[in-house]
Amino acid sequence: MRDNNTARRQMYAAGILFLLLLAWALHRGPVLSAEAAVYDAITRQLLNNTMAGRQALAGSLWWPPLPVLLRVPCMLLPGAGAWSSILVSCAAAAGIALLFWRSLSRWGLRRAWPLWLAAALALPFFGAAAADGSRRTIVMLLVLWSGGSLLDWTQTRRMRALVYLALALAGLAGVDAALWPWTMLVLILAIADLLLRAEPRARKEGAAIVLVMPWLYGFGVWLLVNWLIMGDPLYFLRSLPLLTAGNDATLLPDPPAHAIAAAVMMTGGFLLAVLDRRRGELLLNATGIILLLTMLWLNGFGRGLPLQAGWDAAAMLAILAMAHIAAREAETQKTGLRSIAAALAVTALLLITWRDPAGQQDFFHGPQQDLNNGRLVLHTIERHVRARSQYPAVMLCGYEALPLIAARGTPDMFVPWIDPDLARFAVDYHGHNLYLLIPHPENTAQFESIHWKYPGLFNYGTTGTLYEGDWHGWRLYEWLQPRR
Repeated sequence: MRDNNTARRQMYAAGILFLLLLAWALHRGPVLSAEAAVYDAITRQLLNNTMAGRQALAGSLWWPPLPVLLRVPCMLLPGAGAWSSILVSCAAAAGIALLFWRSLSRWGLRRAWPLWLAAALALPFFGAAAADGSRRTIVMLLVLWSGGSLLDWTQTRRMRALVYLALALAGLAGVDAALWPWTMLVLILAIADLLLRAEPRARKEGAAIVLVMPWLYGFGVWLLVNWLIMGDPLYFLRSLPLLTAGNDATLLPDPPAHAIAAAVMMTGGFLLAVLDRRRGELLLNATGIILLLTMLWLNGFGRGLPLQAGWDAAAMLAILAMAHIAAREAETQKTGLRSIAAALAVTALLLITWRDPAGQQDFFHGPQQDLNNGRLVLHTIERHVRARSQYPAVMLCGYEALPLIAARGTPDMFVPWIDPDLARFAVDYHGHNLYLLIPHPENTAQFESIHWKYPGLFNYGTTGTLYEGDWHGWRLYEWLQPRR
């Protein structure tokens, strides 16, 4: 009965936190990140049953489908509108608090657990991510769920913990492409731990199947949807070669200071776990170290990948690992230097995060200004094109064009083009003067299908195109057609 009452109180507290975060977001106004604006536009297109919406749902590794699917029920709520992304991010933030509280209570941190929970929620990027509608809170929640479930499975061998671990890793694969290497490495780590244990072979095989199946099932569904919608099951993976053949600009050239602090904390926790021969704690810290190494490796590509969610999740995971050290010390009835050191490390992490601007930086910085600039660009291009033609059609290539088109309201001369096909361009829009508007190949826009299907189009054009000009990150070509 006591456990049921505790769980009920935790759920109520998470609900109150959700309402508080939502009230804060309402007070700020619907200031969405650029990422959230794109996902909102995809969801609207999908609910309107447009071809662009269906293609955008599954056609890119860098815009995974799970954030869209999470927004669909919120978008259907009366009056939700632009708040669907904020509802999702606030719900994920409340889930983080609930997961922390349950873990701390289960580990036996009696009087100190409110301080550890407050430390996690006091990280400045936590509130910012909850209120801007981005997927960062979803990534943090799933990373913490993965790490906590791996620890529980190692210590208790309960099948529920293994199922949670498998679901969290599969969910991460559908939320953030940058976390794909990490999910596979954690799967390998969990399976290796499973094989090294003296357990019956049938139990090992069953556990391995439970671990791998959700990840494989999600990947298989993604392949199937690409085959049904795009006509190519590997369509969403075609941009991967651009990782080694793009521009060299990075948005985050160095890891933020809080990621370095998290690396120090989890390396210390890993060494303590080795000395004490505690396998669960070792694996928890190992997952955090692997996460940071994965982000550092991807950052080395220099391709402008959105890595901020990974850095932030690592800091959250470091606090969870330090809390487990303190709980273990409390369990052995020790005041403990280790417990004091863990608390000081978390305090240092908080101070570093609050003092370091990178700790509060979002990958999509200045979203509202970017969206306003985009609207101004479309207005300028519209005047330019209408001065030359009475019946123009401008094809906007890429995902970042979707919120710009949505902001214009009624359908007009600008048409979203997720899967460009130049061979059918003139046929589908016969009688119009045709134009191509292509995003500059930088950051996530460099992985758009227009760049890997027609590699030289942006820089040199192609047969039948005429360069018109550049406007704030967009390049316009006219598609010349023979007279009939």
